[in-house]
Amino acid sequence: MIGLIFGDTDFPNIILKKIKKKKIKYLIIDLSKSKKFEKDKKSHSVSIGQFGKIINILIENNCKKVLFAGKVNKPKLSKLKLDFKGIYYIPRIIKASKLGDAAILKEIIKILAQNKIKTVKSLTFNPELSLKKGNYSKIKPNKQDQLDIKKAIKTLNNLRQYNFSQGVVVRNKKVVSIEGKDGTKKCLKNAEAKNLEIMEF
Repeated sequence: MIGLIFGDTDFPNIILKKIKKKKIKYLIIDLSKSKKFEKDKKSHSVSIGQFGKIINILIENNCKKVLFAGKVNKPKLSKLKLDFKGIYYIPRIIKASKLGDAAILKEIIKILAQNKIKTVKSLTFNPELSLKKGNYSKIKPNKQDQLDIKKAIKTLNNLRQYNFSQGVVVRNKKVVSIEGKDGTKKCLKNAEAKNLEIMEF
């Protein structure tokens, strides 16, 4: 039994279609804003602050693994409906929220792990949705680009000791913009403001 913790976007639907095709036993924790999975008999509509209810549903159904997919809008903490475990865990979530969305997700994964529930990759059942390693753009990176790429990877690896940045822009071996809690678009805008040519693929 796999627990599917779903939010909005079409990605959860693609995963669910594959899981049904493979006849894998599942249940859904529906965190979508529109409750888009409510017609599925195996779906449970839950508030993101009801950690106790979420964990109990997973344990009662012998779900030792979960998969996250889809977008969950960051709720206003003051308006969250919390159960007992939600109250217990919320200080950790608040602390993580200061570092960004990725930090919140990682903290939730830690909480599930403490309850002996493992989180698997979102593409576990849909590996065809990811690209193999390689260059897929018309423009090929030259030697200078390769040096910048290596610098960016090294910078990100060092940063992750302190925060959850997922992007960095490097030009001529100099770091010009680092993704913060404002997201990737802000990171690119900051780089663009420094008169850099940003290419999107």
